[in-house]
Amino acid sequence: EEGSEIACSMPREYAEHEVMLQLQDIEYEDCLRDCKLIFRQNGGEVLTSIFLMSLCSPVLRKMFCGNFREGSCKEVVLEDVSSVAFEGALDLWIGKEIVTYDLDELMAIGGAADRFGMESVRDRVEDLIHDLITEDRELCVDALNLCARIPLAGVEQFALATALDDFDRLCASGKLCDATEESLSSLLRDDGLCVDSEARVLELLARWCEAPGRAQPAARLFPLVRFG
Repeated sequence: EEGSEIACSMPREYAEHEVMLQLQDIEYEDCLRDCKLIFRQNGGEVLTSIFLMSLCSPVLRKMFCGNFREGSCKEVVLEDVSSVAFEGALDLWIGKEIVTYDLDELMAIGGAADRFGMESVRDRVEDLIHDLITEDRELCVDALNLCARIPLAGVEQFALATALDDFDRLCASGKLCDATEESLSSLLRDDGLCVDSEARVLELLARWCEAPGRAQPAARLFPLVRFG
């Protein structure tokens, strides 16, 4: 539920490994902070360690240790991720528990992990999102919408499959009226879509296009309704 706490952590055996406990201490050693990450998306900056960044991210390792400008100036400017999301992913990677308050924040952390090649963190976040959708299946619509901006393939596949399975119920509850054009288009194009009748889909689109600014997108969606 939006606004409630969502706790996320790596498996206990990972978080309590001796190496991870040592890395948690290293993170706060000022004398080891020899590089800066600058996040244009939210204006944040993170002073950190090249050694720590090279361990957690193969992407940052190449930037700092390869033949790139960032390696010589020890500064990386990042355009497509926020410092908040990155620090959440980093905290998870070194074994800390983090708390977020909505699906958007959790997706952003997973997206940052994916962006920097932190596969274990990305996979853990995706598993948690799967659990959240399983508990509240209407979240599949919100997840599909977010995947257009934060492409997490595992989340998108799971959310799409859930929405296809629950299509009739999501129509009846009105939740699909919150779907973006891209999300609805994905559902209507999918061969796995099975509904009681095409009339239900037409009724959904009629309700969906009542929102301001949706008349033109609706014109692109109506031809996707299959009659047979």
